Amino acid sequence: MLKKSKYLIAGAVSLVTAFTSTVTSMVPMQISAVQVLGESTFDKKALPWHIVQTAPAHQDFEFEDGTFHIRIIYPTGAAHERWDLQFRHMNLNFKKGHEYKVSFKVKGSRAGMELCSYIGNIAGSQEYFELDGASNDMHMGPDMDGQWPYRAVNLTNEWQTYEGVFKPTKDLESAVWTFQYARGTQYQGNAEEGDEIWFDDMSIDCLTCGDEAQVGSCGCTEYNNYGIIIPKSDVRLNQMGYYPNAVKKATYVTTKDKEAMDFKVIDNDGQTVYAGKSEPAGLDTDSNEYCHIIDFSSVKTPGTYTIVMDDANNVSSSNSTRETCRKYISHEFRIGDDIYDRVLSNALNYFYQTRSGSTIEEKYITSGDKKELAHEDIIKQDIAYVQPYWWTKWMSPADLKKEVELDVSGGWYQSEDYAKSVQYGGCAVWLLQNMYELSKANGTDSKWDDGKTMTVPDSYKVSNEKIINCKDTPDILDEARYELEFMFRMIVDAEKDTIWGETGADLVYDSVVYNTQLPTPYIPLDYINYTEPSRVINPPSYAATLNMIACAAQAARLWKGIDNDFANECINHAKKSWKAVMEHENAIVANIRPESNDPFYAPLGILKYDNFDLTDDAYWAACELYATTGDDCYYDYIKNSQNSRLSNDGQKIEGKNFAFSVPIYSESYNTNGVMTAFDSFSKIACGSLSLYLSDITPKDDKAVIKQNLLNTADAYVAFENDNNCMGIPYKKVGWYNSYDSTWPNNWGYDYGSNSRVTNNAVIMAYAYDATGDGKYINGAMQAMDYIFGRNGLGFSYVTGCGTYHVNSPVSEYWVYELDRNYPEAPDGIVVGGPCSPLYDDYVRMSGLKSYKEPFQKSYADSVEAWSVNNTYPDWQAAFAWTMAFFEDTGAKMLATIELKPTRKGDANCDDQVDMADAVIIMQALANPNKYGECGTDENHLTLQGKVNGDMNGDGITVGDAQAIQKILLGLE
Repeated sequence: MLKKSKYLIAGAVSLVTAFTSTVTSMVPMQISAVQVLGESTFDKKALPWHIVQTAPAHQDFEFEDGTFHIRIIYPTGAAHERWDLQFRHMNLNFKKGHEYKVSFKVKGSRAGMELCSYIGNIAGSQEYFELDGASNDMHMGPDMDGQWPYRAVNLTNEWQTYEGVFKPTKDLESAVWTFQYARGTQYQGNAEEGDEIWFDDMSIDCLTCGDEAQVGSCGCTEYNNYGIIIPKSDVRLNQMGYYPNAVKKATYVTTKDKEAMDFKVIDNDGQTVYAGKSEPAGLDTDSNEYCHIIDFSSVKTPGTYTIVMDDANNVSSSNSTRETCRKYISHEFRIGDDIYDRVLSNALNYFYQTRSGSTIEEKYITSGDKKELAHEDIIKQDIAYVQPYWWTKWMSPADLKKEVELDVSGGWYQSEDYAKSVQYGGCAVWLLQNMYELSKANGTDSKWDDGKTMTVPDSYKVSNEKIINCKDTPDILDEARYELEFMFRMIVDAEKDTIWGETGADLVYDSVVYNTQLPTPYIPLDYINYTEPSRVINPPSYAATLNMIACAAQAARLWKGIDNDFANECINHAKKSWKAVMEHENAIVANIRPESNDPFYAPLGILKYDNFDLTDDAYWAACELYATTGDDCYYDYIKNSQNSRLSNDGQKIEGKNFAFSVPIYSESYNTNGVMTAFDSFSKIACGSLSLYLSDITPKDDKAVIKQNLLNTADAYVAFENDNNCMGIPYKKVGWYNSYDSTWPNNWGYDYGSNSRVTNNAVIMAYAYDATGDGKYINGAMQAMDYIFGRNGLGFSYVTGCGTYHVNSPVSEYWVYELDRNYPEAPDGIVVGGPCSPLYDDYVRMSGLKSYKEPFQKSYADSVEAWSVNNTYPDWQAAFAWTMAFFEDTGAKMLATIELKPTRKGDANCDDQVDMADAVIIMQALANPNKYGECGTDENHLTLQGKVNGDMNGDGITVGDAQAIQKILLGLE
C-alpha cells in the first residue's frame, strides 16, 4: 500500500534572473514521500494498528476524535515485563538504504508513565529502530548498527511529538512497529490500573521512493486487505458450482429496489446458454441489500459459466488494491458431477494436521505448501497438571498447582492456544463416526478403505509403550480414534489423582490448556526471555464425561468385527463412566444456573462454554449405549428424558419429554434460542439420529424419529425458500442483557454461525436419505451455497474453495498473514463466519461495531479475528459430513437420475390424469417457492411430476397445463 504525502523543504531561494531586473521568490520546493503505514489518523479504523495483551494483563480501547485511546485494566502479564501490553503495527517492509522519517504524537493520563517503542521483528528478538527517553527522539537500534535506548520515554498530560530518521542496512520484511507499556520488572514499564494513553498522527514516510515508487517496493503489506472483505461481485452464488440436476439459484444485490432484471448464463466460450429474468425479493435485512433471485436450474450441461446481469453500470474500483470490479458479472462457477472434487479429502485432512503429539509429515498432507505445512509438534508429549479449580487465561501463573502430573497426549488441538476440549472433540467424533455408520448403511463404506479418501499414518504412538495399528482399518474411524484415545486418557483415575480421585473417579477431565495466553505465532520460541508455559488440566465435568460415554459407545458398535479388543475397551469405558456419572443424576438432569458452585460444571466463559443444561448430553449418551447394547436400562432412561430446571429455591421442576425428538432450535445461554438442530452443547438430535440408524430401535420409535426429522427438515427448507434471500437455513438470534429482560436487547448472528448452517444441512441430508424427496437434498445443497459464496459478502468461507475465499483462519501455525516464515492454511478449512457481537478486538479495530453491522457482514478474514474466523473440530466435522454425503448419495443420485414418465400428464403422481394435474403445474409456475420441485407445500410438484407433466419435451410450461385440459375436454 502506497500513500503519497508532501513534505516542504524549509526556506526560500531568491533568484535574480540574468535577463531581467525582476527579483522572483521561488515557491518552496516539494518532494513526494511514501507513507509506509496502513493507517495514520484513526478517523474510521485502526487496522493494521492493534492491541496485544498477555494474560492476565488486560486493556481496552476506543476511537476518540481521530485518536487511538487505550485504557489499562490490569497492568501485569505473565512475563511481568513491558511487552505484556502492546500497541503495534505489523507487516511493514523496508528497503536497504532508503530513508524513512518516523514520527508520532502521544500523551498519557498520568505524568511519568513509561513508554517503550521500537521497530523490529515480530518475535521481539531483533530491534532495528528505538525510541529513546534520554534523547527524546528515535534512533538506530542494536540490530541495525545502532544502540539500545538509554531509558523509556516519560509521558505527560500534554501531547508530545517524537521523530527520527530510519535508514535500514538490509531489506526488512514483515517488521513490526510496537509500543510497550505494561508493568515490568527488568525491562522498564511502570503501568498502573486505570492508566490511559492516546496516540495520533502516526507516520513513517519513505523519503527515498518519491514519485517513482512502485507498489511493493516498501511499505505496509496489505495481506488480504487486513481481512476487510469487500464484495467483488454483486451476483452472489456458490463459487464452486452446482450439480447438473440440482436446483441452481443465485442472488443479485442492489442498493435500491428495482424491477425484474434480465440476466444471461454465459459459457466458457462466451456463448449465451440461458437467458431469463430475476425475481425481485425486496430488502434482505440480514445483508441489508435489495435482492433479486436468479433461478437457472434448467442449465444442466457440464462446463464453466458466469452470470451476467443487465446492469453494466455497476462497476467499482478499490483505491487500496487498484482493482476494478464489474460487479454485474459473477465469479466463475462450474456445473458438473465433480464440483467438490478433493474438498472432502482436504476437509478431513484438517484433523490430521491438528493432531496433538504427532509430527505432521509432508506425505500425509493433501493440499497447500506441503513442505511448509509439515512440522514437528511443539508438544511431543503432553504432560499437564491437574488443577483443583477451573483455569482461565486471566489467572496468575502463581496459582498453578503441580501436585498431580498426567500424560494427556493425543487428540486434536483447537485453533487457539493449543487447547484440547473433550466437549468440542465429542461432537466432532460423533460426526466422523456417524459419517461412517451412514455410509455403511448405504453400502458406500468402501470409500474409507486405506488411502481412498483420506491419508493417515498406518500407525501412531499414544504413549511410550502403546502403538496403534491403523493398517487395513477404515481411515475415518482411525481419525476418530485418535481423539478417543485422548478422551480415555482424560478419565479420572482414583489411584493417580489425589485431587479429584475420591469425588470424581471415572468422570472425565474437561479440557487441557496452557496456563497463560500464548503469543501468536508461538513457534519458534525465540521471544525475548520467553519461558514455555505449563499445561494445565481443568477439573472433570459432567459434560465431558457424557461426551466420552456417547462417543465410546458409538465407537464400540462400529469397531466390532474390525478390532474387537478396541470395541470392548470402548464399551467398558462407556459403561463404567455411565455408572459414575449417574451417581450425580440429580445434578445433571436439572438446568443448573451459571452461578452454580457445583465443581463439575464449567463456569460461564471457560473455552467459550455456555453449557448448563446437560439433559441432552445424558440423553445422547443413553441413546448410544442402547444402540450398541440394547439394554433396557438405557432405553428406560431415553423414554423418560426431560428438560428439567431448578426453581429459585433449588427444587427440580420437571420439563417436557424430548425422547426421539430432533429440535429445530437449541438453547443457548442468554439468548432466545439458536436455529440449529445440534451443536457441541445440544445433542438431542445426535442421539435420535443414532437410534434411527440402529437395528435395535423399535419400529414405532423409529417412525417417531423419522417424523420429527422431517418436521425439522421441512422447517429449514421453508425458511431457506420463504424467509431470506440467500437461501440460508438459519436466522438471527436475540440476546438478553440481563436476567430480568423479557425481550432480547440485541439481535444478530451468533458465534460460529456457519456451523449452524452446516449442521442444519446434515439434518436436511438425513431427511433426503429417509425419503428420497429432492426438496431435502436441494435444501442441503442450498445451505452449502451460502457457505461457498451466496451470502452478504459474496465470499467463500472455506480456504482454497472458490474464486474469492478465506485465507487466514485462526491458528497458531498457519500464520502467514503475520509472519512470512510460516505457511498459509491448507485448503478445505471452514471458519465460524459472521458474528454480530464481534467479540474480539481485531474486528473492532477494523471499524466494525458490535450489533450495528448487517448480520452477514459482521466478519473479517484475519488470523487474529477469533470471533469470526475461528475453527473448531466439530465445525469442521459437520462441513466434512455434508461433503461426504453429497459424494456418497446426493451428488450421484442427482447427477445420474434419468426419470421416465410413469403416466403422461400425471403431474401430481396420483396415477390418474385430471384437472388437479393442470392446477399443480400452474401453481408451480406461479409460486415455485411453495409449489415448485423444492417447494414448501406438502403437495408441491415433484421431480417425477415434472417429467410426467412435460407433454412435449420442452420442460414444464403453461402449454402443458393447457394440453392436459384439452385432453380432458376431448380436444386432443
